[in-house]
Amino acid sequence: MDSTETDNFIKIILLLQNVTDKLRILFKNKWIIKFNKEWINTIDDGNILINDINKIIYENIDNVQKEILKKGNVENWDLSTLLLVFREIKLYEEDNFINYTNNITKIRNKIAHHPSSKIKNKGFDYMSKIINNMLTFLDKENANDLRIIGNKYVKEENYTQAINMYTEAIKILNISNEDLSKIYCNRLYCYYKKKLFEKALQDGYLSIELNTN
Repeated sequence: MDSTETDNFIKIILLLQNVTDKLRILFKNKWIIKFNKEWINTIDDGNILINDINKIIYENIDNVQKEILKKGNVENWDLSTLLLVFREIKLYEEDNFINYTNNITKIRNKIAHHPSSKIKNKGFDYMSKIINNMLTFLDKENANDLRIIGNKYVKEENYTQAINMYTEAIKILNISNEDLSKIYCNRLYCYYKKKLFEKALQDGYLSIELNTN
C-alpha cells in the first residue's frame, strides 16, 4: 500500500511537470499573438513582462521569483511562476483555462505542502483526471496557436517560419483529425509556394486521409 501511494505521489509530480512544460509553450505562443514579437528569453523581455504585472503583486512575490522574472528566461520558470504570470498579465483569459489553472494551483499547493509524499488511490484518481484534462486542453490550445502564428507568417510571405510553426503543431498530441488535416493543408500551401512540390503532395495525401477517417 505504501509503495503504491508513493508511486501515486511521484506520478502526480511528473504530470505537473508535463503541465509546466506545456504552459511554457503556451506562454510563448500567446506572447507572439498578443505582442506580435517572439519571446527570446532576454532581460528586455523580462522587463516588458514586469511592467505588465501589477506593482503591488510584484512587490509581494518572493525575491527568487523576482530574479527569475527579471532574467526573462521562461525555461527557468516553475509551475507557480507560470501560473502567476498568466494570472497577473491576463495573457489568456478564456474561462476554461482559468478554471483549469485554478484547479492546478490547488493541486500544486497541496503537493508542495504534502507532509508524507504519499497519495491514496482515490486522491490520485481525482488529481490525475484534472491534470490530464488540463494537458489535453493545453495540447489543443497550443496546436491552434501555432496554426494562428503560422497563418500570420503566411500573410507576411515568410513561408519557412510558417512551415516551422505548422510542423510543431503537427507534433502535438490530442488534436482532432479535422484540425490536423487543416494544418497539413496549410503546410502544403507553404511547400507549394517554396516550390517543394513533393513535400506539398505528401501533405496533400495526409490531409485527405485524415479527412476521410
